[in-house]
Amino acid sequence: MNDEDERLSERMRAARTDGASFDGIEDIAQDIVKLYHERLSKFAEYKAQTPDDAQDLLATLYAKLPKIIHNFSGGAPMPYLVTALKNVAKDMQRVSAHMKTTRMMDILANPDPQLDAQLDLQTLVALGTASMNPKWRNCFVYSVVHELNSPQISALSGKPEGTVRSNLTFARRHMRESYGAELRLD
Repeated sequence: MNDEDERLSERMRAARTDGASFDGIEDIAQDIVKLYHERLSKFAEYKAQTPDDAQDLLATLYAKLPKIIHNFSGGAPMPYLVTALKNVAKDMQRVSAHMKTTRMMDILANPDPQLDAQLDLQTLVALGTASMNPKWRNCFVYSVVHELNSPQISALSGKPEGTVRSNLTFARRHMRESYGAELRLD
């Protein structure tokens, strides 16, 4: 940690223990932005899918800085801020997946002949995999998209056949509970 990091770390710790005023926390937040904006921007661009998403990540992080400063317990500020940024990115991904799920549920609840074309298998797979546990996702895609059976998926993925069947069972349950889709997965 360099001297500037050390001073900022000390101010952040003091703000927590001394119960700093809002103005004091705002000053610390401004210093964080001045010191770390470029590095946090690069990390946000890495975590986000588009430049606009990266800007949204940073804006959300900066809006949460008073709480982040209050919860800081010590150490180097940059790793702590990167962890906070990762958490913001996860939250935004959850919201995005929830919005996709909500849109799909609206389509399923309010059938419209023009929207029926959107309910094809590809759409269900896209929505299902976005919100699916990563452990089940590959087996699900191999089964539904590539039309492989359990032994073939096992050979391809290197997972035991029983694990593949278990993953497909969980994936099928996820699709049924989340989208009302009854899919035959081998």
